[in-house]
Amino acid sequence: FYRGQLQELGGPDFKGSNPFALQMGVALAFTAAAFLRGKLAVRICLALVASMILNTIIMTRGRGAFLALIAGAITALVSVARTKRRIVVIALLLGVVSLVRLADVGYWQRIVTIKTVEDRSALSRFEVWKAGLTMLKDYPLGVGPGNFSVVIGNYDRRHVGRDAHNTFVRCACELGLPGLVMLVVILGKAYVRMWRVREFVSRNPRYEEVGLGALALLVAITIYLVGGLTSTMLYVEGMWWLMGLAISLGRIVDNLAAEKSGEIRTSKDRSISPGMGNSYNHLEAKEG
Repeated sequence: FYRGQLQELGGPDFKGSNPFALQMGVALAFTAAAFLRGKLAVRICLALVASMILNTIIMTRGRGAFLALIAGAITALVSVARTKRRIVVIALLLGVVSLVRLADVGYWQRIVTIKTVEDRSALSRFEVWKAGLTMLKDYPLGVGPGNFSVVIGNYDRRHVGRDAHNTFVRCACELGLPGLVMLVVILGKAYVRMWRVREFVSRNPRYEEVGLGALALLVAITIYLVGGLTSTMLYVEGMWWLMGLAISLGRIVDNLAAEKSGEIRTSKDRSISPGMGNSYNHLEAKEG
């Protein structure tokens, strides 16, 4: 903890304060999903865990993480089943109260700078993004993985060796337009899969636990996605694991739905077959 925030924590692919805060946000999403299903004693323990995670996020002073958490909360409210919506609202209110109690003046002073472009850090990112778009025009197929910081100085000498601080800008510049399209397609597929899981669980309440898992994945991916607008999450392994899990869970639910429809067809066939047999026997007896 130095310069007023947590830094240089986490794994090799998310050492920065903001990427680390996003990882904590993902952990918070899964903790909240477990909270929705747990019994009272479990919920109390999870509430304490959630407050510690939230305090860690506050100590990073991450503005991007703050916006990502808001987006995650909105996603949870929109996506959660109606039967769980009230408890989600209560959990979010508790989270807001905890945030107000735990955050200090320095945190709020930093958050307030989100709405102003006078902050030098924010201005420099806009400059890097603009230079990145020029780079993309020159290299539509990309400059290669890891080469953004090497090449960016050729387009803006003020930012030699700088990172893009944007997942999509870095993806486009390093992997080209095909890579950017692939990233968007994978993200879209993950969201569509999770929405289908939500619809399936709404029709089959006994799979509630599957629905909560889908909710956690949906919120976690949203946190990565929104946080990735001000941080580079392209090579963070956890993001790809989550998208892979989302697509896999969707596949599992597709198989469950197919089995369920097969059971319905089988039961219908069984209900029809005896009647057909009786009619056939009746006709044989009549002919005799």
